[in-house]
Amino acid sequence: MNKISKSSDAVMRNHTADTVKAILILLVVFGHIFTERAVDNDIKGAIYLFHMPVFLGWSGYFFGQSNGGIQCLWKRAWPRYLRPWLIANLVFLALLWMTHGKWPAYTLAGSILDPWFHLWYIPCLFGFAMAFAAWQRSRVCLLLIFMAPHATLLLGVDLMQIIGNIDNRYIYYGLYFAIGVLIREAVGTIPFRLAITILAAGALGAAATFWGELGRSWLTVARCAIVFGVISAMDARPGWQTRLGSSVFATENLAIYLYHYAAIMIIREVSDIESVAYWPIAGFASLVIVPLLIKLIRRWPANELLLGPRI
Repeated sequence: MNKISKSSDAVMRNHTADTVKAILILLVVFGHIFTERAVDNDIKGAIYLFHMPVFLGWSGYFFGQSNGGIQCLWKRAWPRYLRPWLIANLVFLALLWMTHGKWPAYTLAGSILDPWFHLWYIPCLFGFAMAFAAWQRSRVCLLLIFMAPHATLLLGVDLMQIIGNIDNRYIYYGLYFAIGVLIREAVGTIPFRLAITILAAGALGAAATFWGELGRSWLTVARCAIVFGVISAMDARPGWQTRLGSSVFATENLAIYLYHYAAIMIIREVSDIESVAYWPIAGFASLVIVPLLIKLIRRWPANELLLGPRI
């Protein structure tokens, strides 16, 4: 997550990216506190329109500055996020057993193709990164490949009905990762005002698909515009420093992503989700208690096995 200065060999941190990352993880946690489905709650639905596509675009942007093939990617990814993700799967398997009274049908093998709840992001991210690491010749060709599943929807073909038991984000979300990579490697920096204009157009389009009558394909177009606008704005103005960008939600982004839902699960088991107390208790547990526990675990000698490195 560093950006190389063109004027010197010094490495200059992209502070705007830190802030964007913290905002996105807060939206992830906030969205998971809701008990309703996204289609049944306007606030949750609005969050789900863009937050994970932007997260993947953000990841693709910083993947675009790395070099090396599959072997190099594996050496970076295993200690940074694959091993912590694997351990988090074991933790949630235990929590599901404790809360349901029996070992769940969900397995580690199944967690790769159809991850449980929020744990889909890490294998998706690694899969998209593997594709770009393996295919060094033409990034545009990969972009077209990731666009293909969306094109089939225009023809009335839903690939999920053909493929079966695999998380649909493996099929449809690679496009957003590709946009981030191409902004870094091919598009370059565009004027900040243009980036904000594209972002605003995407936001309006996404709102029209959620509250209007536009179809799924228009939602994809709107999401692409949002991802392109946010990442391009971040690239154009890398020096936006905020307290949020240096907070635990930026430095411990991965750990909070992996474990915030454990607190929400426990709160749902011990309290009435219909009561007025649920929201403040769940919010406090996931946004305050979990970061405090992460800071405590960081004092352990082997903390990176569980949490991954600070970023």
